[in-house]
Amino acid sequence: ASSILMRHNDMNVQQITFLILICLFSELHVSHAQRPGREAVVRGNLRQFPADATDGRRLLNNKNLEVPNLQYAADNTSGWSAALDLSVSLAENVNDIRVPMIHSFVGVEGVRFVTAGEEYKVVGWNTYTLIDQAAHLPIGSFDYDFSLAGRRQVTDMLDNAVAAGFNTVRTWAYSVSKHYSLQTKPGEYDAILFDGLDWVVQQVGSRGMRVILVFTDFWEHHGGVSQYLEWAGSSSTTKNAFYTSISCKLMYKDNARALINRFNTYTQLHYRDDPTIMAWELINEPRCRNCAGPLQSWLEEMARFVKKLDRNHLLSTGEEGFYSLATVGSRTANPEFWAYTTGQDFVENHAIPEIDFAVAHLWPDNWGLLSLPGSPAYSFSMKWIRSHVEDACWILGKPFILEEFGTTGQASQQSTHKLSIASFFRKVYSQIEWASASGLPAQGSMFWTWHHLDLKSVAEQVDDYAVFWGDPAFLAVEEHVEALLGPNTALPSEQCIDGRKS
Repeated sequence: ASSILMRHNDMNVQQITFLILICLFSELHVSHAQRPGREAVVRGNLRQFPADATDGRRLLNNKNLEVPNLQYAADNTSGWSAALDLSVSLAENVNDIRVPMIHSFVGVEGVRFVTAGEEYKVVGWNTYTLIDQAAHLPIGSFDYDFSLAGRRQVTDMLDNAVAAGFNTVRTWAYSVSKHYSLQTKPGEYDAILFDGLDWVVQQVGSRGMRVILVFTDFWEHHGGVSQYLEWAGSSSTTKNAFYTSISCKLMYKDNARALINRFNTYTQLHYRDDPTIMAWELINEPRCRNCAGPLQSWLEEMARFVKKLDRNHLLSTGEEGFYSLATVGSRTANPEFWAYTTGQDFVENHAIPEIDFAVAHLWPDNWGLLSLPGSPAYSFSMKWIRSHVEDACWILGKPFILEEFGTTGQASQQSTHKLSIASFFRKVYSQIEWASASGLPAQGSMFWTWHHLDLKSVAEQVDDYAVFWGDPAFLAVEEHVEALLGPNTALPSEQCIDGRKS
């Protein structure tokens, strides 16, 4: 580019701009060809992208950039409808330029995820702070001040995720901050928080990763079941009323519609048209004490509603995966008797035609089992995973993700509890790898939960499951990436039914 400038010092800015872009995109084409399936980076080290919180819009400003072969039409199948903003990107270091690499939606074929004709297996993590960080909340999760460094923290984590080989992040489409809510009242939204979510989606996609977004939450107030009940003026003393309240259903649907139809100013796409989003989930860990019928009916109704609005994206429940006493699945897999009363039934809940894949969570510490090596929790955890994978294969005929799992490590000595967490991760991953290599529908897992190192002092005080970059658990995850995403010629088991045809 510098030689071009020297030879053409009499050219105007627009002409120079055009030539530089041609050079940059020519190099990009070579970089992408050499690293298929990875993010294309223009002359940049993955860990060195700046995280300027004010420049999130600059990559996707010019909708009608007139550069031959570089213009992105509004319906471009690459998933991005805007081109790079010349005036800003050329004024800064070329390392700032990212080009989105998500080209197709994730779909389902039998018991596998596929995208662009290739199998897609999930390796990733959960985090609930991204929207707070991206919105620069002065009092966000943990009452932490994200006003100065929030977006830098997000980009740090996403860059490290790519470096580690992760491909999927699961996060909330709502804020869990005690002080701010994405939906401030029914149908009204905090513009800054929504902008933060937009930015997160764009940042994930620009690194070639995917995101799973959850509509609401059983546990949290803001954005959750209790907030809907409060808005509905419910006098119920339990959350069970949420699943039958007409007002709550209407508000939930309005919020889902607002998210699905949201126009993202950073990507110039509606959420429904963005392949960066791998899937929606109806609700995080729904429970309806001794009322399985209302929960099942609610899941069926909301699944039909979401799929009418958005046929592009996959959909799942977001549940823990407990079994009912009447289940046709692995009833003995439950941790204790109370699990039968949660209203969940892994098989029935995921047999809903509009539900594309099955999920379960694994929380032995929370469920009264200490996850020490050699403890009953280890054998329970392995049985829990096997039972769900087998039921997904032989009864549901759908892909399965262990989308939340974790351990506190608190049962071991403080000096070794990090190693205990890593040991538990390896045990979980070994089951996922075995099932995947056997052709069973174990399509991946996501651990709970990764926080930025900036938050360590506060997160460790309130989140017993917090994992940080550099912990031994991360080595276990990186080893798992190599095992799960490496060469694997196993075909889906012939015993697995096809849930789409059953």
